[in-house]
Amino acid sequence: MSDNPDEHFRAFYGEAAEGNLCGLRAMSTALPDHLPAGPATRCLTRDLGERQAEVGCFSDHGGPIECCGHGLLCSAAFWRARWGCDGVLVNGATHIPFRQDGVLIWLQFPYPDLTPSVLPPGIDRLLSGAALSCDRVGPASGYLLVELQSPDELAAMTPPGEALKPLTDRALLVYVRCAQNDAAPTPYCFRYFAPQYGSAEDTATGSAMRLITASARTRYTDHEIMAAQLSPGGGLLYGAVEGDTVWVGGQVQREQQIG
Repeated sequence: MSDNPDEHFRAFYGEAAEGNLCGLRAMSTALPDHLPAGPATRCLTRDLGERQAEVGCFSDHGGPIECCGHGLLCSAAFWRARWGCDGVLVNGATHIPFRQDGVLIWLQFPYPDLTPSVLPPGIDRLLSGAALSCDRVGPASGYLLVELQSPDELAAMTPPGEALKPLTDRALLVYVRCAQNDAAPTPYCFRYFAPQYGSAEDTATGSAMRLITASARTRYTDHEIMAAQLSPGGGLLYGAVEGDTVWVGGQVQREQQIG
């Protein structure tokens, strides 16, 4: 391990939103494949030169996370502060450009493929209202994206826990397009459940925001959105569609440094 100290950040924080905690350590050697179990998400990162940095994100169980939005956002904020300019994160085979615009850090992702789907049997019993739409994203272990009518329905939903596991291997992402009032960016809210993968309900999920941003563009032609994640801690996330890419943004706050 490197001699650089661990630093703690919160990603996607804002008014009434605690954001998601992530520990980060800058390395000078190759990144490991796994880490020992720990209390929160941790990211290891290494400067590759030419404004590129390798990033590996790990769950509290120590296993790698394929697309960790809050870990990537914290890594982008770290390197943006160190380099004084925008750059690119290298996460496995994926290159993720990042930029800063005011207080927000933004990550660029390819536009995801959303496949309209019938709601799988039994999922309706876990929802607190009728589904307006349902999309599948990615492989069988990917995402199930479900739209409800009102924020009250979303807030009333009980985390499905063990009841979700026999119904699907997909993480359940439930969202609502909120009342507009000529607001810009367009307001949304959502919740994210993945008990199959050890997350009963995630606090602030950048990978989920990527999908909601794409769905907002497809269903409502909304190009820019802002979403409150109605988890117990709360998150505040931003999304924008540019061409064939989706940008996910949020504020990052440095918490503390430990030796």
